[in-house]
Amino acid sequence: MCEPNTKTNPSAEDKSTNSDDEIFLDANDEINIPEIYPDVIQVNNCSGRKFIDLKTLPTNSKPKRIINDSFIVDEPYELLPEGRQELPSRNPPTQISVWSIIKEFVGKDLTKVTLPVTLNEPTSALQRFPEVFTYPEPLKQMVQPNIDPISRLELIGAHYAISQSSHSYRFYKPFNPILGETYELRNDEKGFVFVSEQVSHHPPIAAMQFQLPNLRGYGSVQIHLKFWGNSCDAIVEGGWTYEFLDSNGNVETVITFATPVSTGRNIIFGNLWIEKHGTVPIINHTTGHKLFLTYKRKSWFSNRDLNAVEGVIVDKDGKELRYVYGHWTSEIWSCSPETYKRILNNPSLSKGPDSKLLVKAIAKLPNSALFFNMPKGTFAFNEFREGMYLPRTDVRYRPDVRCLEKGDLPAAAAEKHRLEEKQRAARRLREAKGQKWTPLWFEMNYNPYLKQDEWAFNYKYFQ
Repeated sequence: MCEPNTKTNPSAEDKSTNSDDEIFLDANDEINIPEIYPDVIQVNNCSGRKFIDLKTLPTNSKPKRIINDSFIVDEPYELLPEGRQELPSRNPPTQISVWSIIKEFVGKDLTKVTLPVTLNEPTSALQRFPEVFTYPEPLKQMVQPNIDPISRLELIGAHYAISQSSHSYRFYKPFNPILGETYELRNDEKGFVFVSEQVSHHPPIAAMQFQLPNLRGYGSVQIHLKFWGNSCDAIVEGGWTYEFLDSNGNVETVITFATPVSTGRNIIFGNLWIEKHGTVPIINHTTGHKLFLTYKRKSWFSNRDLNAVEGVIVDKDGKELRYVYGHWTSEIWSCSPETYKRILNNPSLSKGPDSKLLVKAIAKLPNSALFFNMPKGTFAFNEFREGMYLPRTDVRYRPDVRCLEKGDLPAAAAEKHRLEEKQRAARRLREAKGQKWTPLWFEMNYNPYLKQDEWAFNYKYFQ
């Protein structure tokens, strides 16, 4: 069994849960960190924490600057703290037939279906978006004060596209977040913080916000998993808003974008693979520039478009200014419209004299296939670190995730079932009392750029 121990010091009053026993885990004496985290000294709720004041961060001496094909970067520049490079246990062996489990769900939304833990990886869906921070260099460049709007759109499109490479050959699904579940990442030295919360269960909606010096990003998304027999579509409904800030903290530029559709192919028959497809508009609401980035479907007759992306940047009058192209699994480039036409007309060409490499994919660790094909940064997402102060709703406390990490499938399955039943019981109790769930850290607000209501961070998380 996945045995807990008592490596925490829950001395502070827990102000991070709703009333009526509606936290996603049981009472504090049952929410302990397992023995696979022996180095933890203190993990409490977030009471007393302050939101990062970006103006008071220490100004360290600049590291050596290097120049590559894409942009000038300060090295090293890592947002995610260095962590473990493997999980406590390898992928657990399973002989279960996927078809025997999901054949009755053809045409249905799998987010509303209870699936066995053998189909999960030991992460929560709340932890998928912060994988974009594995690629910090484009983020660092897009916040530069004198960057032109074309280069900024190039970097946003390339950054989000290349971050999708973390999904390559990754076939286990993350756990569905429990209502009220949260996740936090932070690096105070870099002025970086990310917070997310599951604000709705039916429909499943997650709200997120991150902050860097001169950049604030936020969004709320609803994920649909449509199963079609030998394929499954992951459709993300909702968008992201990036607010670029000047030196005084005022919003200078606003850019919004959406997420492509992810499709798992050959789930039952053939070699399983992931395809991204759809056109994503990336819009600069301040200058009127737009990037229409298309994730291309694989052709029946050629592999030329396999994992390919291409898009055009236009100004407010629709004039073509720059093309972005490449493969979300390897590298993303940009070039002039004239150069891109020559590339299209000559399949042997991959770049021209004015082509610029924007970003390259980071190779997965050699042992990745033994650990759910996770990317390097994700291995450390569930680690507890010395000095952390987390609410009891943080993903790191989920016992089913912890047990699956440790390779204890029976315990993971039992804990998953217990949490799901606890969530159903809490919902029935709320309905009997005529109550509605109220998220703690996000509130409904109108987004004038997306022209829709969405969940916005209320900044109470660090009060």
